Amino acid sequence: MTASAHLLQLDGVSRVRHAGAFTKHLLRDVSLTVNPGDFVVVWGVGRSGKSTLLRLACGLERPDSGAVRIEGADLAGMSPAELGAARLGSVGLVERVGAETPELRVEDYIALPLARCLARRRALDRARQALDALGVGHVGGARWQELDDGERARASLAHGLARDPKLLLVDDLTVNMDAVEEAEFVALLAEVARSRRAAVLMVTSTLSAAVDADEAFTISDGRLRPVNDSALRVRRLRRGDRHADR
Repeated sequence: MTASAHLLQLDGVSRVRHAGAFTKHLLRDVSLTVNPGDFVVVWGVGRSGKSTLLRLACGLERPDSGAVRIEGADLAGMSPAELGAARLGSVGLVERVGAETPELRVEDYIALPLARCLARRRALDRARQALDALGVGHVGGARWQELDDGERARASLAHGLARDPKLLLVDDLTVNMDAVEEAEFVALLAEVARSRRAAVLMVTSTLSAAVDADEAFTISDGRLRPVNDSALRVRRLRRGDRHADR
């Protein structure tokens, strides 16, 4: 990464979906930067463009206008092979979907992204270490459908972290959590950003999940705006958060 390059940069990004005569603007002129050690949260209701933002950030979708760059490299200029290598080497996408095969054990699911570069035993060791580090080492031999929502969230995070990515993209994992579980999980993400110097971008449907963020934004009608919420500021002040004066 050059001295002037951001780890993740979206510059004037727009995304449009056409369905017959109907046109929906999923994102409108969105600009955002996330750097190592940053924990950035984007809050919005359902179908506001949150997941589209993450899919563009990791190259699973391409913008209709604007540019998406990782470490200064424009994803639009990459071949499919180069894009796959960039995702595999730098990006961890954390989603709620989990393992698609019911028979797959959680530790096997987490080890899958490592299969291209590590022997099976080493990949499983890394998967177990990731689960242990997140306090859910006991679920490694279980199946996805046997986990509760909190365990699924942490197992999904372990899946995203197993390759030690530079950029972690988290898609609304706290949606089914109670207030205590949410606070613990968000604090965990903030710690991941600071201790691993990872760039963490989380989208969420609950504003309270932005309490520990370095920067918080809201997305609606495809437009991204900084959060200006007095209740969020009060929560930070009560907790003595180091970002309360932002």
